[in-house]
Amino acid sequence: DPHALQISLNATGVVLRAPPQGIELLGMRIETLAAAIVAEDALPGGDIGPMRVEALRVSWGPLTATGRGALRRDDNGKLDGEITLTAERPLPSLDANGAADTSGIVDIPLRIDDDKIYKSDLRE
Repeated sequence: DPHALQISLNATGVVLRAPPQGIELLGMRIETLAAAIVAEDALPGGDIGPMRVEALRVSWGPLTATGRGALRRDDNGKLDGEITLTAERPLPSLDANGAADTSGIVDIPLRIDDDKIYKSDLRE
């Protein structure tokens, strides 16, 4: 797509503006964040359409995970979307279904709304 924009993001010490809801034990600081994002419909002047998070890696509190998802900017320019993190060594309290995971791998669905992060079940 000639109007797509590829974005590479690498950050350390990211401090969230609000506590994450439902996953408070991860804390307010993301130690490392790396993402490969494709912004659809990038237009001259900086406007961009929906974004696909094609690769995400985070170290956040006791959690190390990879992820994928979709983001968009709302009418006020704030981020909204869904990201699913896949953790190889999840904390039992992060299991999306509230059940013990015997495989050692679990998906953690997150919803981003108004620049805030919430744990959610994306199947709803």
